[in-house]
Amino acid sequence: MIALLLSLLVAVSSGFQTISMDFQRITNETGKPQESVSGHLYFQQPFWMYVDVTSPVHQIMLNQKRQLLIYYPESQKAFRIRTKKDNPPIFVQGLLASLSEDYGLEKMGYKLTGHKIRGDTLVTTWSPPPDKAKVLGAFVLKIVENRLVLAQTQTANGQTKTVSRYLNYAKIGRFWLPLKIVTETGDAWHQKKEILIYKNIRLNNPIPDSLLQFSIPEGVTVKDVQW
Repeated sequence: MIALLLSLLVAVSSGFQTISMDFQRITNETGKPQESVSGHLYFQQPFWMYVDVTSPVHQIMLNQKRQLLIYYPESQKAFRIRTKKDNPPIFVQGLLASLSEDYGLEKMGYKLTGHKIRGDTLVTTWSPPPDKAKVLGAFVLKIVENRLVLAQTQTANGQTKTVSRYLNYAKIGRFWLPLKIVTETGDAWHQKKEILIYKNIRLNNPIPDSLLQFSIPEGVTVKDVQW
């Protein structure tokens, strides 16, 4: 899935270079209290992202390809997470997916193996690469009036794994973007539902130099973590 998200960045890079927005992510999961995270983010192609989380705890996240910096201003704690692979941009990956006609699947080696057209609705089925068919299942995409409204992933044995619904589209610049994405995963015993809400989206606005040059204040110890 991470590789899929990275392919989406390449697919939409010609459309815009920066995004800024307010966001809220609400998560409901079996056996856990509801969680809500909100704040403001700036994203720049292909990997740079600055996130100012305002609730429930103030934190700043700076994503730079294979490094994620997390800083808690109030407690003066900071973490530098280094990864072996490029980091996908959290909070906006679904938004990027909605801009790719095939969800980035062709770049991942998926093949279109079926489609149905009913009025203004197109449903396509994509099969995984042969060398990954034992671990990956098919993708099903539902597109209405050229807008992605549903993406469904399946297990290798054909069971539904994840369903994402793209809602409340609005035209911003020359793009139609979903202002709400609802993703559900789980089975009869355990379910997880994530709701992402976007507001005040702006495309191709210059990112303030203070954010591009952000660094942890002097005197704050940064703990390194390797993933």
